[in-house]
Amino acid sequence: MHSSITHLSAADPSLKNRPQAELWASGQSRVIVIRSAIRNCKHVFLPEDDWKKEETKNQGTSNNDSCTPETPSTFLFAYSNDLDSKSVKNSLDDIFMKLDYQQSKYKYLANVRFDTKKEEEITFSTDTKSFTASVTNNLPDPSLRFADDSTESDVLNVIQNFLTNSQAPICGSIIFILLQRNPDDINLTEIVSQLQFQHVFVRTVFMENLLGSSDSLIMYNISSRSNGLGVFTDEDSFDQVGSIRLVKYLFFGSEKNYFQSVDLSTNIILNEYLLYASNPIVSGQGQIELPLLTTPDYFSRTISVFVDITVQNHALSDDFHFLNLTLIDTDASSQSLVIDMNRIENFNGYYNTDIFLKRNQDLEVYLTYNYNSIDYQAVEIRMLIDQALPNWPPYK
Repeated sequence: MHSSITHLSAADPSLKNRPQAELWASGQSRVIVIRSAIRNCKHVFLPEDDWKKEETKNQGTSNNDSCTPETPSTFLFAYSNDLDSKSVKNSLDDIFMKLDYQQSKYKYLANVRFDTKKEEEITFSTDTKSFTASVTNNLPDPSLRFADDSTESDVLNVIQNFLTNSQAPICGSIIFILLQRNPDDINLTEIVSQLQFQHVFVRTVFMENLLGSSDSLIMYNISSRSNGLGVFTDEDSFDQVGSIRLVKYLFFGSEKNYFQSVDLSTNIILNEYLLYASNPIVSGQGQIELPLLTTPDYFSRTISVFVDITVQNHALSDDFHFLNLTLIDTDASSQSLVIDMNRIENFNGYYNTDIFLKRNQDLEVYLTYNYNSIDYQAVEIRMLIDQALPNWPPYK
């Protein structure tokens, strides 16, 4: 969902020390909507020889350093059998349109239905037509559901099976999960280590009224620590995503209530290179300095950056008031993203927008936060672009 973008004057170099009330009042608020550029080309797939050689060479090392952000990789769409077919079909339409319009590094596509009585295998495809057919032929089936709502999800098996597959490249891939049932408690160290080694980003959309265990933090932590994203949504906003709305957005701009969690969290297909990731933990009210944001010097004069932010590691509560993310570049000019639940219609805790950044900059990043509670709050900040990067962002 879009919020105001407030551009702050950089005349005062002590901006980082100014009280949050002054930061909040600075500048002139306006809403910026930037359409993602769509290249007039179709999805192109490559042979598997190169990626197999590289992944074999790097087995047993602490970091898959031969895999760069430009290396051909895989997009895996995994969805719970507890969902209704319409929700999965709408998500498929959304994913298909982005893959079909965007020349992408995701040269292999995969899909799997999980939370079924008999565990199903991942299906791998090398074209969008086969991928779409596979999902369409394996939509959620009530007759295959677990008998007990308290049974834990087997989504972790999906992740492990993908990480050990030999049919498609692993490094640099995306696992996009629609979750309706929580898995059981496990030691996350090994699975997170494997994801980080292979630079696999897990993006999970959590539906409301989750079944299974009561612990949603398992999948949230896996998503967040892999530099992916954990988004909490509800049935109403989920079902509003569809191909007609996507076409309206891509060609005619935004419309009221369009920016829904599932659609925007798959914009990593259009903006496939992760420029920045941070997972700050905050409490109450205050301001913290986050790691520097560096933009490469080979960019054009400015670059469009897609920003994802989640404000809590659970469904939105009344504790959240606002966040203000301020970026100060090398020339001391600045801009802020203001996320205020009272100013964003139908806000569900997931915020996104587009900003412009200049090339060859080391930007200072400050987060001003206000929660009506002293409880610790987990925030996710992601910035993505559609231009290739030489290196992976560090894990925080």
